[in-house]
Amino acid sequence: MSGARVALPGVTFRTSRWRDALAMLAGLNFPAAGSGRAAGDLAVDAEKAAAIPAGAGDAAFEDAMRQLGLDGWPVAAEPRVSLLWTGSAPWALVGVLIESPEPIERAGRTKDAKLAAVLPGQSIDFTVRVADRTASRLLFLLPHPLTVPVQPAAPKPPWFSPSFSLRPVPSPGRIGGVRGPALSAALSPGAAAGMAATSAVPAGAGVASGQLGSIIAGPIGGFPSGSINPSVSIPGPIGPKPSLPQWQPPRLRLTLVDIPLSDVISAPSLTLTGLMDLPPRPAFAAEAF
Repeated sequence: MSGARVALPGVTFRTSRWRDALAMLAGLNFPAAGSGRAAGDLAVDAEKAAAIPAGAGDAAFEDAMRQLGLDGWPVAAEPRVSLLWTGSAPWALVGVLIESPEPIERAGRTKDAKLAAVLPGQSIDFTVRVADRTASRLLFLLPHPLTVPVQPAAPKPPWFSPSFSLRPVPSPGRIGGVRGPALSAALSPGAAAGMAATSAVPAGAGVASGQLGSIIAGPIGGFPSGSINPSVSIPGPIGPKPSLPQWQPPRLRLTLVDIPLSDVISAPSLTLTGLMDLPPRPAFAAEAF
């Protein structure tokens, strides 16, 4: 068969940088364990973002990017997630742009990519989704701009202002029958305990008793000619410390339906979930100060 042409049968195959859909989520910085971080932040117009309808295809995606003022945005060579913000002080989140060098949704393998903002006590879905033809670029938009909450500061204990006075302490066997002055203060049990726990007690220190508790005080030299009532404030918790509910940091939740290969395994589809940290403001907001 010298010189004869032999036609080889055509073969179609697909490959990916990721082993499976779970690895792809992690590669997009939405890991199943822990949480990832966005690559960057973009400022957009909230009114223009609200006018973008859901759609699919390159024309719909490019039109949405143009309305956001992001036309000409470079194609991602590596996975990239950008947070879209509007306003200033406070900033509000309006959308998320997820880009991949290969399709995120693939016929017969993955489908139904959805995004939600998970906040303390609630979850808000991104209701508008615009995808390009290959579903390698997904634009998710919120129904309304979202001000991301910040962790509340722990409550500070109230300040207790006692009244101090100096008084002689009886001490039999000494000249004049007194040992020296002592410090007397009206303290709450909580304030007294706080002072005793944090005060360094020097050698020879005396005990100062109060109406509701006691504190430790060092000896004071000399005898007082009278009483003094300085205005002094010391920190001390009064009553039980208030408890705060456990703080759940805001995050983005990306879900994706994983379809098993029917010719390899017979199993139902699985919904995979990955998380990403959701900051309260864009990174460039701090650059202005």
